[in-house]
Amino acid sequence: MKRTHSISAALLAVALIASCSQLEGGDTFYDCIKGNCKMPLKSGVFLNSDLAFYGSGSPPSGNASVITGVQFNGTAGSGGSGKLTVTSTQELSEVYLQIPGQSGYYVRQVSSADLVYSGNGSYVYSIDLQFGQGSSVGQQVTVGGKTTGQTVSQGISGVTLGGDNCTCGAFQNSDLIFVNGSGTPPGSPSAVQNPQFSGGGTAGSSGTLTFTSTQELSEVYLQIPGQSGYYVRRLTLADCVPNEGGGYTYTINLKYAPGYGGQQPTVSGTYATTGGSNDGEGTFIDERDGREYKYVIIGTQTWMAENLNYDVPGVTTDVCHSNNTANCDKYGRLYNWNTALTACPSGWHLPSDAEWTALTNFVGTNPGTKLKATSGWNAHATYGNGTDDYGFSALPGGSGNSDNRVNFGDRGAWWSSTQTVSINPNAYGRYMGYNDGNVNWINTSQPSLYSVRCVKDSGGSHFNPDITYGSLTDSRDSKTYRTVQIGSQTWMAENLNYDVPGVTTDVCYNNNTANCATYGRLYDWVTAMNGSASSTANPSGVQGVCPSGWHIPSYAEWDILVKYVDPAWTSNNYDGNIAGTKLKATSGWNTGSGYIAGTDDYGFSALPGGYSVGTSFGQAGDYGSWRITNEDSYLALGWNMGHRYESAYWGDSDKAYSYSVRCVKD
Repeated sequence: MKRTHSISAALLAVALIASCSQLEGGDTFYDCIKGNCKMPLKSGVFLNSDLAFYGSGSPPSGNASVITGVQFNGTAGSGGSGKLTVTSTQELSEVYLQIPGQSGYYVRQVSSADLVYSGNGSYVYSIDLQFGQGSSVGQQVTVGGKTTGQTVSQGISGVTLGGDNCTCGAFQNSDLIFVNGSGTPPGSPSAVQNPQFSGGGTAGSSGTLTFTSTQELSEVYLQIPGQSGYYVRRLTLADCVPNEGGGYTYTINLKYAPGYGGQQPTVSGTYATTGGSNDGEGTFIDERDGREYKYVIIGTQTWMAENLNYDVPGVTTDVCHSNNTANCDKYGRLYNWNTALTACPSGWHLPSDAEWTALTNFVGTNPGTKLKATSGWNAHATYGNGTDDYGFSALPGGSGNSDNRVNFGDRGAWWSSTQTVSINPNAYGRYMGYNDGNVNWINTSQPSLYSVRCVKDSGGSHFNPDITYGSLTDSRDSKTYRTVQIGSQTWMAENLNYDVPGVTTDVCYNNNTANCATYGRLYDWVTAMNGSASSTANPSGVQGVCPSGWHIPSYAEWDILVKYVDPAWTSNNYDGNIAGTKLKATSGWNTGSGYIAGTDDYGFSALPGGYSVGTSFGQAGDYGSWRITNEDSYLALGWNMGHRYESAYWGDSDKAYSYSVRCVKD
């Protein structure tokens, strides 16, 4: 992974070992910096020991304008000092300074130690200047340079070295790096949320910029609409305050230059992902085969930025399109649904239908255009290639079955982990086409062959950030769970994920351990009760599969919870209460027309873990059902919530069905 260069707080330029600044006779600049030249320090405009002065002639000149901007911040005049900032389209080896009307010129050798910023095709160097006798405020200088490739740039003239004001446009801040003439800044607009400006409404005044981010940022970029170039502000922990429940709030100061005031810049940022680069991008290694993959952070999710290309051992249901390994290298493999469920690397999982929806909701309108790669798609008069705004880089890997592969170059299709509810269930997925700008929802047979994009395990981002949670650690396996007090009861705020030794009746949805990490395990009634008889008591007195000090709730205990959340509830029907809305997590549920989102007012954070029976699974993302201690002959009771209902409601089912478990404190 690439990352922009770091910068010290003082932006100090490297000090070369020269002891003079004027050359004579056969001395060369490089003799001087080795300490071999003889002339004493010149008393002139500059006193820097790292500037070599040629007493006559003009600096080298050329036609290649690699230097795009020169700015000065500091105070000129006898004894003054300041920093010269030089922006170039290429790496520099030398910078030339010439004072108009003065014979001779100055040479400054530069190195990576002078480089304070690189990115988006620009290199910004900071050079310290020390002023001697004869210099004055308002002094001008012509600046040229030479690249490491020996290209000489023509000089930029008329740069004023004077005053206490940065001459870099709208802002005077010394902690802002101005990248001149470089167009659109790097970074992701989605990395910065809710930018708010206060103060700074008049020329020369000061103000603050406040914004939030879901993750720590390393840089923020500001651009004044209509102005060439942009500003870079390096961020540190001193600039931010962690938010309760996750994320950060940043505050930086802005000082407007004379002639500017109240002009609000556009703002983007770079995530401070370890070893990361713009837009929260990076790479990771799949330890199973040593293959490296790109990833990208989009909103609160981390997605692979290329299709999976893992050859699952012992199966023939992961293939290269046209059986050509070169297609696997570019487009990844095509997998049937059952193989796709467990194909992702450790720490990653096949996204659910709800996770795909969260991605497209975040991207907004025309998500296909924004997520498709900028090349590789077949041509179309309106669509074809995408803009790849978020670095997702979707490619048209095609689809097919064991005997036929189609749509190569026209269409990319990807599995979700969610299957339909039917006797012979299909599975959901998404596709993008060369001939439209959408991300389309599909329902298709499980033997079909589609691409796989894995999403990183989230670690519980569905919790309510406004709730103060407690915690419990299960001594049996050391797993830690969040807890929440609601009225007189203390509930687990997530589903139980304890793997009961010696049984096969507690499972992860679709047998995918990533689903256990999100939704908890699914338990049939006998396993959940752990051999205990049914109970209608309050409290139930049945520990069942719960940790020590906790128990399986009875109907009566759920009834207390629902009536506390919605005191108007009196009977069981789909329209009888709004407790489901108040108890459901605000994310993790499928969304669409007619779906009712949760508000999670009490931090219960109910998630739709679905069900299993035998080898079948269903309804994850749409429904959540929880075991209770009541039974009715061969049936067992449970409490339910659905994606289309406001209510929390009870029902009964065969004891062989496996559902989620929420434990309540003794």
